[in-house]
Amino acid sequence: MKLFEKVWSFLLLLFLTSTSFTQTIILNEIMPSNSTGITDEHANTPDWIELHNTSSEIVSMKGFSLSNKIKEPYLFTFPDNATISANGYLNILNGDSLFEAYIANSSFYYSTIIDKGASFRYLLPDTEPNEWWKTIQFADTSWLTGISGFGFEDNDDATILPQTSSVYLRKEFIIESVEAVKELLLHIDYDDGFVAYINGIEIARAGFEIGYTPLFTDFATGHEAVMYNGGLPSVFIVPNFAEILVTGKNVLSLQVHNTSLNSSDLTAIPFLTLGFIDEPVNMPPLSPLLPLKNRQTKSNQKFYFGIDAESDTIYLFKDKILIDKIIINEIPTDISIGRLNSNTDTAFYFSVPTPASANKEPIFPSKTLPSPDFSHNGGVYKTSFQVSISTKEFGSVVRYTTNGTDPDENSEIAVYPITVGKNMCIKAKVFKDGYLPSSVKTESYIFIKGTLKMPVISLTAKHEDFFDYYTGIYELGQCRSRTTKFWCKFLARLGKTYSYRNV
Repeated sequence: MKLFEKVWSFLLLLFLTSTSFTQTIILNEIMPSNSTGITDEHANTPDWIELHNTSSEIVSMKGFSLSNKIKEPYLFTFPDNATISANGYLNILNGDSLFEAYIANSSFYYSTIIDKGASFRYLLPDTEPNEWWKTIQFADTSWLTGISGFGFEDNDDATILPQTSSVYLRKEFIIESVEAVKELLLHIDYDDGFVAYINGIEIARAGFEIGYTPLFTDFATGHEAVMYNGGLPSVFIVPNFAEILVTGKNVLSLQVHNTSLNSSDLTAIPFLTLGFIDEPVNMPPLSPLLPLKNRQTKSNQKFYFGIDAESDTIYLFKDKILIDKIIINEIPTDISIGRLNSNTDTAFYFSVPTPASANKEPIFPSKTLPSPDFSHNGGVYKTSFQVSISTKEFGSVVRYTTNGTDPDENSEIAVYPITVGKNMCIKAKVFKDGYLPSSVKTESYIFIKGTLKMPVISLTAKHEDFFDYYTGIYELGQCRSRTTKFWCKFLARLGKTYSYRNV
């Protein structure tokens, strides 16, 4: 009997120890439908899952796995070397292509030592510059001084340059200890091509074939800057940085080239960021203009499940044992669901997602309000009628618009029926105090004389999708100042800007 009691006590202690350990890792936040948030290396906006280590010790992720099927715990497994630092966060991005997964770990610290707005030396060459121009030994005192970014047009330039085929840039920086640096990243927003160097050694290029040093008169292949239009700068990882950097003074040098002498714009906005295992002291923070608080690393493991924003459950396992889950039900786009202050008893909606960091207010109950009901479906009509809009959600109101905009908290309340006697688009939402509003429901009513012999499709769009200065498909925008309006309109709207929008 005593032996049985000892064995039972041992098993109970083992169970409690295992449970307490695994419960230090929780599902902290999930983004089931990401359209405007963090991106992966393909410029996609993947869904993501965030884990949080609630303990004061680093935790290995070996043996942990994620799934949306309770009987298939290994649909995503973590690399054996993956860890979460004490009180840290780990983001797993569900890549949109080939089941790729990316991991962003808050235990890595980043410092942007060259940011937008930094002072550079620059040269607008009329002859080939000195071959030593990209080295630390070169004296650049005869070069001009300007603030990043550099270029013309696009309204993204702090230093406006004249029409030119190329510009050469230099920026010195100090490294206190090369051994402390664990990663080196070059972010750059550019138009149209560039080659970048540190201490005379090439670290990145775009718009030119590898193995060729462009002359100052050479032209790059086309590439449009993106930050002026809300995009994110390109990132280049420097693989052999330890062999390039020196303790003390270093120099970042760039040659940025246009596509032609008659090109309509030029942009150069470089960033240089250092990565550290240990939190650096007296170093600038990561630039708020860069894509992620913590850079993502592609995982060798595949992500063999997607996240369904309509209905899904995300499970966290440790050695096949379920330790946490979050239920998803009709979550709106760009709204995340998760825990506040590591409390696993209640899940909330977050209107401001916080990947790789603590969740913050405002918070909302994890309930999606049902969209409103219309008494008449959209379609083609010949006589006028009245439309009633209602909801069965207790304590809520329906607000609507008829001008094509989405309803907000100031829109008219649908108390009385709406008379429809002409072409009209009605958009409605359900609002309730303390909750996120419902999704928009749209009904379009069309009045056409005569008999229809062809099907009718009604498409609704925001005003700015057509007439916004930068993204409107009918707005010339900056093309007004360009000599060849036809090609500008064709390339900028069909080939560069608008083709990336979700409409």
